[in-house]
Amino acid sequence: MIETLLQPKVQAYIEQHLYDDAAMLLLKGGEWGKEFHQAVVAQIISKRKAAQKLPLWFEQNKIVYPTPLSMEQCSSEITARYKAQQLKGKTLVDLTGGLGVDTYFLSQGFEETLHVEQDATLSEIARHNFQVLGAKISCLTATAETHLKQMLPADWIYIDPARRSVEKQKVIALADYSPNVLLIKDLLLKKARRVLIKVSPMMDLKRLSEQLPELDELWVITVKNEVKEVLVLLGEKTTAPVQVRCVHLESTHTTSFTFDFAEEQKAEVNYGAVQAYLYEPHAGLMKAGAFKTIAARFGLTKLHPHTHLYTSKKIWNDFPGRTFEVLEVLPVRKKALQAHLPELKAHLTIRNFPMSVADLRKKLNLQTGGDHYAFATTDTTGKHLLLTRKAK
Repeated sequence: MIETLLQPKVQAYIEQHLYDDAAMLLLKGGEWGKEFHQAVVAQIISKRKAAQKLPLWFEQNKIVYPTPLSMEQCSSEITARYKAQQLKGKTLVDLTGGLGVDTYFLSQGFEETLHVEQDATLSEIARHNFQVLGAKISCLTATAETHLKQMLPADWIYIDPARRSVEKQKVIALADYSPNVLLIKDLLLKKARRVLIKVSPMMDLKRLSEQLPELDELWVITVKNEVKEVLVLLGEKTTAPVQVRCVHLESTHTTSFTFDFAEEQKAEVNYGAVQAYLYEPHAGLMKAGAFKTIAARFGLTKLHPHTHLYTSKKIWNDFPGRTFEVLEVLPVRKKALQAHLPELKAHLTIRNFPMSVADLRKKLNLQTGGDHYAFATTDTTGKHLLLTRKAK
């Protein structure tokens, strides 16, 4: 199949129709049989996804792509590059290699890298793409469990278990993963000094720390204020607190905030009214639950125990999230808002407030867009609408 997809006329068709409507292409058919034409259109869909998700792949000629579903499930280039900065050593084994995005970038920090994948088609695609990219990575078609039993010790093992049920539904619990990492974690640590496991972004982090006594660190990776990955770093059993690393990746820079659950529990926070500046932590900090720690570290006042917005008299430019200048504190009424914002246009955020964004927009007749940001929230004195703009 790979050789056929790489034929010049097939590649020319993909380039010519790269941004055409895929459904229409399927209906039109092509000069090939129905099954192969569907495979060509699948290449078009997947390559289009790669333009944003995997720019290095997209820029290369002769790259072969997996199904659109596999493209959705694979790591993005930006997260893979970050992980590659953290893992170094002599030998790495990726037990669930898939398309090989993580494998490729991780391999740059190792002398020897092995890509293990149980799906023969994906394994073949990965092997081909590694050759196109000039990567020296060995490939093996096998299940993670089978290879783990017979593999030689390695410095690192990376594993991204399948998180879908037999019915193709997403699963969250470790016991429902394939492979079940709870059943093989002892063998994983017997075969490697360090093990990095990718888990569901929906996973409860405190539950993870209870299930995995070998847990050293938790990584919460956020891209453009959206939690993209949660990773578990295993090592030897220790009594040291689990470190939670909240990483926010942007095109130009990376920010990181590390804390532990004991620090969060002990942190002392002041609660009070809105001051000159308002702070909204990025999604990774919210996911990790650093609600009190972030206030204590930066000396911020929290608006309410259940309102995860913060305020201060002076600006903190290095706050890990969005920073706003507070323009007005208003009652939640249309007339009050219109007096300060005649066009009634602003971005709206709800935090600890008994109405949805849609319902509140309707009540206030508030349109989306513009340069202003309205926060409907609850502070220690009651419900308020905060009219703000992004701080420079």
